[in-house]
Amino acid sequence: MKHALALTACLALAGCAGTALDDAPEAAWTSARSLDDTVSCVVAALNIGNASYSVPWSARIISPGKVYDVRPERQLVAGHDPVILRATALDTGGTRLQLHSTGLLGRNLVTPHVGQCAEMVRPLGS
Repeated sequence: MKHALALTACLALAGCAGTALDDAPEAAWTSARSLDDTVSCVVAALNIGNASYSVPWSARIISPGKVYDVRPERQLVAGHDPVILRATALDTGGTRLQLHSTGLLGRNLVTPHVGQCAEMVRPLGS
């Protein structure tokens, strides 16, 4: 019985192994602001800019003081891949933002609003 449960758990985890973060980012930005300030700005901009979807955005701490993921609190549209904006603290004190999403929905929801908080360094498609 224990072996069957362990096998089931392993198979379930293997099926969920791939994420949007596995691919190269679609766009990137940098900010001279600290990680916390940049993430606070981005979350506010996404919540205001996408209010019509009634899905709040929030930050999840991946590595305290180093890496946060900004994402909607639930899937925006059934069947669409997740939208993840990875925020990483830079040694210079600034922040790097990278958009990970495989669909137009993510690009359209994130790209217009992040520019309020950071400067684009790698546009979509480059």
